[in-house]
Amino acid sequence: MPSISNGFQLLQSNYSKRINFREHRTGSLFQQKTKSKLLDNRSYALTTFWYLHQNPVKAALAESALQWEYSSFKEYCGLSDENLSNVELGKAILKFSEIDFNTISKIELSEEEIEKIF
Repeated sequence: MPSISNGFQLLQSNYSKRINFREHRTGSLFQQKTKSKLLDNRSYALTTFWYLHQNPVKAALAESALQWEYSSFKEYCGLSDENLSNVELGKAILKFSEIDFNTISKIELSEEEIEKIF
């Protein structure tokens, strides 16, 4: 019987293959010992979602989330048809519409919210 850990390993592997193919590169995209955590409530899932999209900006890798090319942010804004993620499923699970996304995406997470993720 497959475990959730195996599911994440498969997800990371398939995602890496897609990015590596697109970028004509090889190798891992993820650090060793990548952690996974069950998203057991909507608040946690939303905080994690926004953290992932805002993290490249906080790390000074991009000036805005739209500039970070390795993110699904543009897909969620309707500005890309890259299809790296299932945007409709994500929107359904997180229960937000285009209006919600465009409004909420501009709000920065507090350090307290980020601490809750880990």
